[in-house]
Amino acid sequence: MLEQVKKYVNRKGIQKKLKVDINKNILNALDEVVLCFGENVFTRHKSNFSQQVIENTIPTMINNGIKDLKENLIKLKSVRKNSFEHYKLIYGNNAEKLYEEKTEKSLQTKDNFIKRHGEIKGSKLWEGYSKKKSKQNTLEGYIERYGLELGKERFKEYSDRQSYTKSIEYYIEKYGEDHGVELYYQRYPAYEYGEDYRDYKNAVYRLSQKVYEENIKIINPNNYPRTRMGVEGGWQLDHIKPVIECFKEKITIEEASDISNLRMLPWKENLMRNFK
Repeated sequence: MLEQVKKYVNRKGIQKKLKVDINKNILNALDEVVLCFGENVFTRHKSNFSQQVIENTIPTMINNGIKDLKENLIKLKSVRKNSFEHYKLIYGNNAEKLYEEKTEKSLQTKDNFIKRHGEIKGSKLWEGYSKKKSKQNTLEGYIERYGLELGKERFKEYSDRQSYTKSIEYYIEKYGEDHGVELYYQRYPAYEYGEDYRDYKNAVYRLSQKVYEENIKIINPNNYPRTRMGVEGGWQLDHIKPVIECFKEKITIEEASDISNLRMLPWKENLMRNFK
């Protein structure tokens, strides 16, 4: 065990954060961190890491069973903070549950407003938020905030920016040539497979809705409310084998829309399928 590691794990502040017994594997992993990032890695005013990483992130990683601390610390520098990838590097196998809880708490719902501010104040704040949100990113909202001419100009800038973030150029710029292209086509498969896929997908959705309406008691026996993502308590009609996979495997529209391929999922669970 390196001297820097010994001093680090014996700090009172670090010992309070650690919830597991320090074994040989953990000490070896910390040794690797020192060898990779330098002898001052655990020294607050000399380290390349922030105090937050030294005193909170690393102990959290240890508590969650991260074995390769060095590799995960390297990767942390290249992922967006508080993203699911960020959570996986810190929390390991516990990431999915914690990320879902964090997502639920951060949702701007009436229930969450009441939890934060109490029944009366929370309801009033929610009403104001809902009115503001309904036109926040509309031309009307921009004109209201910035005036007629500047509002029109800023709304056009916003619209152009929104369009760019959905372009393949944006994904390449953000994630690199190879990975960016791969992520883009995962997010927008219709652009890779063209009109054939769009027609197939629309036909599957139409037929799936018809099958659902004819078999509600089988597919949705508990009468869960179908909603968009973000609506508290909402559920969605899900294809067990994703539509894009059905298309790739040349499964017929009827088979893809069959009752055996349909189920109800809470919208959060449906969302997490994308991360998996």
